[in-house]
Amino acid sequence: PCWPWCWMSPLGVEIRAVCDGDIDALLADIRAPDLAEAEALFGPGKIRGALTESLANSAMAWTGECSDGLAWIFGVAPAQGLMGDIGLPWMVGTRLVDRERRALTRLTPAYIARMLAAFPTLTNIVDARNTKSIRWLRHVGFELMPAAPMGVAGQPFHLFVMRA
Repeated sequence: PCWPWCWMSPLGVEIRAVCDGDIDALLADIRAPDLAEAEALFGPGKIRGALTESLANSAMAWTGECSDGLAWIFGVAPAQGLMGDIGLPWMVGTRLVDRERRALTRLTPAYIARMLAAFPTLTNIVDARNTKSIRWLRHVGFELMPAAPMGVAGQPFHLFVMRA
């Protein structure tokens, strides 16, 4: 394992730095709604490049892993250069996210607080078909805007926003 640091929650999920091989592990078991969202936004077969770019541009990124595999990778990238006030939070999960949703919901506020400390406004988009992600975003405090067509497929996406 690679860790500048890691933390095992009492809920059995380790939050650690993203390591080589994490994207491969994620893509081997990606949640169907997350794959559909990426394909609608970037096009079929483009998710690996989008994840690699998201990680490369992120100011912060972590992996959530449980005893039987990688559950999610998440982070935040600056919207405008490294000194911007707007951060673009992102997360892609495996099928283990649904099983570990309790841990995700409990761990999220601390990481959102870290993101808001660096970027007073957090915003991104979510596929309108991704109902579980929409419910989770609302639960953790994001405001969702009406859906509008976006991406290469022109699917409806909601803009979501949170301010410090």
